[in-house]
Amino acid sequence: MRFFASSAVCAGLLAVASGALVFSPAQEKPLTRTFLDGSVETFQVEVSMQVDVRGVSTQSIGEKTYVTPTAHHAQVVLRWKASRRIVSVAGDGTAQIEETDTPYSAQCEGGTGADADAQKLQQSLAEICSHLRAEQTLRYEERPDGLILDLPKDPALALDENPPLLTLWLRRNLRPSVILPALPFQPGARSQRPIRSSGMNGSETTEWVDSATGTSGATLHVLQELSWPEPAIKSDFSNVGGQPPGKTTFFADSNTVVSIEDGGVTNSTRTASRETKRILNPVEGLAQAPEFSSKLAVVITVRRIS
Repeated sequence: MRFFASSAVCAGLLAVASGALVFSPAQEKPLTRTFLDGSVETFQVEVSMQVDVRGVSTQSIGEKTYVTPTAHHAQVVLRWKASRRIVSVAGDGTAQIEETDTPYSAQCEGGTGADADAQKLQQSLAEICSHLRAEQTLRYEERPDGLILDLPKDPALALDENPPLLTLWLRRNLRPSVILPALPFQPGARSQRPIRSSGMNGSETTEWVDSATGTSGATLHVLQELSWPEPAIKSDFSNVGGQPPGKTTFFADSNTVVSIEDGGVTNSTRTASRETKRILNPVEGLAQAPEFSSKLAVVITVRRIS
């Protein structure tokens, strides 16, 4: 089983990732990344993936139907060292980067499911984790604003979702870098834009937040929220009155500390989730129709170590 796991919406969501800094002094121009040819930067990256599925099971005995709540949970955690070598820097400041990811452990940390359904969820996460824990070398370009170009596609990260918002978010945010916004680099600089496309509604907010930790950085906070109705796709889901029986939400919240000296990431915490809730068919004897929910959540932490 794979999880819920494109469009201008997906591209827009990827166009801003997490970031963070302290301002000294305030600047009216946007902050940009400065790359040094031949330099190497090393990070510790940790990824936690968690899936929760809740619903009900029914059993008919005679003329009575008994309803039992169900809950299944699975989680994996893995860590690796990411070394980024700046191979070359073009005249416009764009860098050719070679990134080597080396796992700290040959195993993915995770529990064992207590029941058959939980075990299936655990196995699905383990498949993704097994791929991520393999040592790999990636080559791509990164512009001074942090936008990454020519990043190889990774079929193993193609979560079973449509549209692939969490898939694209995960692919970009696994990299130890940040997309810097076209905002003045000063405390309180903020932008917000609505997102409306293909039945989706939401917003994206980007803000430079003042930091009390010193004068060498600041915090870039990026918040993304989207929701859209889910059509009826199975007979078990209600479609009373022709209304969609459920809703899916995508939520991402990122904070990254960036060096004022070169715009590079110092540390970052990035979270994202995709949750679908659907109303099941009514059950006789219950005042309200039961609900099904499925949520996949990802937490990524990035810390520069050299």
